[in-house]
Amino acid sequence: MSYIFRSDAVSVGDRVVARREFGGTHSDVIGHVLSTSPLVIRPQAVGGYPSDLEAVEIPAEQLKIIKKLSPRTVRNSEIRAVEVAAAAARGGTKVWTNDGQWLMRFGEGTDSAIPLGPSAGFMPAPMEEIDAFYAEHNLPTRLAIPERIGKAALRVLDNEPAAWQLEPEVLVFTRSLDTASAEPHLDSALFDATLSQSGDERVWLGISLLGNATPSQLEALLAWGKANGAENAFVEVEASESAALALLSEVGFLEHHRRGYAVRKGGTL
Repeated sequence: MSYIFRSDAVSVGDRVVARREFGGTHSDVIGHVLSTSPLVIRPQAVGGYPSDLEAVEIPAEQLKIIKKLSPRTVRNSEIRAVEVAAAAARGGTKVWTNDGQWLMRFGEGTDSAIPLGPSAGFMPAPMEEIDAFYAEHNLPTRLAIPERIGKAALRVLDNEPAAWQLEPEVLVFTRSLDTASAEPHLDSALFDATLSQSGDERVWLGISLLGNATPSQLEALLAWGKANGAENAFVEVEASESAALALLSEVGFLEHHRRGYAVRKGGTL
């Protein structure tokens, strides 16, 4: 069972990598989609930013594979920092595995184990310990799979493909609060907001959208976070939440990375 992030259809504006066969060789074009039919890609600038370079048209017969990427280039350490802040923002019970690489959680909607340790990708997943933890709490084993840093979880799925059921991806959006300048205000009827730290000691404002907020209301919340010491904000949404996605885009959030989930079939309920 190979987990493929960003398997949704490519659209205009997406940053992608396209492999083509041209002149007997293969080459990759990385950039932003200007058209899907025909496929036209403008090569990116450094960091994944849009450029003014000459666009490249790739005929269908040359295209071998195309894959969506995050809107900007993101380092693994940055993904881990956001995931650490997100884990710290949640309630429930949290226990590290004996090797210190997986965080096991349950309660308050946090029923999953996630590989957050810097060495998790280089070590076998301690599945016996993880399974025992969730069995003790009468829960099925559920793994959180952060994009790029979740290789340990992906190996578990590949080793037991029939044992796992995949769940919808979560999209993690982030934004710097440097330019947040609205009148600070936290509306608890619209937002569940939490301040937490990442492993690099940065303070993050974690936001759950509870209602139909307007851009100005979200801007006020971002200013509240900045006034209370946050340097950046993150929001987690599913791809089906079109209204939330539109709101985040309008207020300057960009997709940072994605997180998948897999639950063990036939687990304790």
